[in-house]
Amino acid sequence: MPRENLLLHGAMIGVLVTLLGYGLAIRGRRALLRWARFGFHLATACLFTAAALLMHLILIHRFDYEYVFSYSSTDLPLPYLISTFWAGQEGTILLWALYTCLLGLFVMAKAKKYEAEVQLFIGLVLFYLLVLLLAKSPFARLDLSRFPPQSLTLGGWPQEGNGLNPLLQNPWMMFHPPVLFLGYSAMVLPFAFAMAGLMRREYDEWTRHATPWVIFAWTALGLGIFLGGYWAYETLGWGGYWAWDPVENASLMPWLMAGGLMHGILLQRSRGSLRRGNFLLATAAFVLVLYGSYLTRSGVLGDFSVHSFVELSAGFNRFLLGFIGVPIGVALVLFASRV
Repeated sequence: MPRENLLLHGAMIGVLVTLLGYGLAIRGRRALLRWARFGFHLATACLFTAAALLMHLILIHRFDYEYVFSYSSTDLPLPYLISTFWAGQEGTILLWALYTCLLGLFVMAKAKKYEAEVQLFIGLVLFYLLVLLLAKSPFARLDLSRFPPQSLTLGGWPQEGNGLNPLLQNPWMMFHPPVLFLGYSAMVLPFAFAMAGLMRREYDEWTRHATPWVIFAWTALGLGIFLGGYWAYETLGWGGYWAWDPVENASLMPWLMAGGLMHGILLQRSRGSLRRGNFLLATAAFVLVLYGSYLTRSGVLGDFSVHSFVELSAGFNRFLLGFIGVPIGVALVLFASRV
């Protein structure tokens, strides 16, 4: 196991402490909030360090790491070299997890009485992402036995990497994926506040806390889609702003649901309507983000989508699909028992 994976294991330990602490705090043991917060800060520190370390390895051309070798090279300009951080599956998951932690820190300070419930669901998302990172680590070492000794540097790694896909060597590569994944990360917050409202039987007050995050998530995801569309228009042979690629549609659907939720919350707060519908919209928007992640990473669209990864095993494909059932099951149980 690469020693850098200790950071990912540390983050997982922090997340498990977070889940246990907040779960028990919801059941009345409020003294454990301190431990839950400590666990979340530990997870954030470990993931931030892991992200900084991966960026460092990319910038110094450590081609003995599989991820660095696969997506970077010494001839890439600095902006594109930085962009290789999110060029592959492992990097995008790490970015998603880091965004989720940073948003969680902000919510932790602002959620007040909803803190335990909201952070519990954020912790579940981090658990999901960390399982993926531990299964497909960005710090996996390259198998150097397939390289002749004379092709290696004095440090013992290849002199050159595979480089970034020419289609990705575009200025929009620096902006489109980070903004899109910020939208994905933020989409958990409206869902978490909706579930907190159900758990506390506060069917209206949760909307006041969730409204800024619905707007933020909808704006970030919409901007990411727009940047991707403009990039597609500039790319020769793509055919226009929108190609109805399945994964593109997978990012469009939660954006549409979030737009519906945004309007539904306005109606609920002004007229008292759509109380039940808003819980369902918040759940649908988040579940569609997870479903889009499954479509992208499972390989089921490998023959149909240029965005699809095909690197995870069948067992983890089942894990991806099964995890989608967690928010659906929680939402249905709470909805049936509390509304």
